[in-house]
This record gives sequence, C-alpha cells and structure tokens, in this order.
Amino acid sequence: MPPAAAYGLLSELGKALLDVDPPRGIEKLEEAYGNYPDARKPENDAALVKAYLNAERAAGARRVVLDMAARAKDHAEDAPYLVDAASAWGDYLYGKADFRAAAD
Repeated sequence: MPPAAAYGLLSELGKALLDVDPPRGIEKLEEAYGNYPDARKPENDAALVKAYLNAERAAGARRVVLDMAARAKDHAEDAPYLVDAASAWGDYLYGKADFRAAAD
C-alpha cells in the first residue's frame, strides 16, 4: 500500500475510534503520525492534538503543536490548523492554571 494511502487509512480509523475507544483511536493516529511523516495532513495533526488533550497527555500535544509550527514556516496553507491546535493547547494549559505556558 502506498504511504499516503496507509496514512489516510490509519488517520481515518483513528478519528473514528476516538468516539468509541479513545485509547485505540489515539494509538492509530500516533501510528499514522509516526510512521508516515511525509504523508501528514495538518487536519489530522490537529485531531491528534485534541485527542491528546482530551486524554490529559499534554506532552504529546506540545510535541505535535511544535512540529506543526515548524511545518507551517514552509507551508503557510497549514497555518489555520496550527492556530486551531495551538489555541486548543493554550486553552488546556490555561484551564490547568499554567498561565505562563498558556501565554507562550
């Protein structure tokens, strides 16, 4: 199977599983994210960030947001997804009273 197709399949499966089995959904999104870096799509990265935050896995969310920020420097069309993911991460940190990190 071509990498882009495998990435798409794993990402869609992961997003679908988030509603019924969040740990498995995150696992599939992570598998797509980690195994197919050249096929990544910003909307799936943003979904992974939100899944991490819902599962209280802030370190994972931070890593993906930073990766998205690095990619957005070369791909301006990805910026709206970065803003969405970074805002969700900032809201999460603010809710945890980590105001300094949320401001960053």
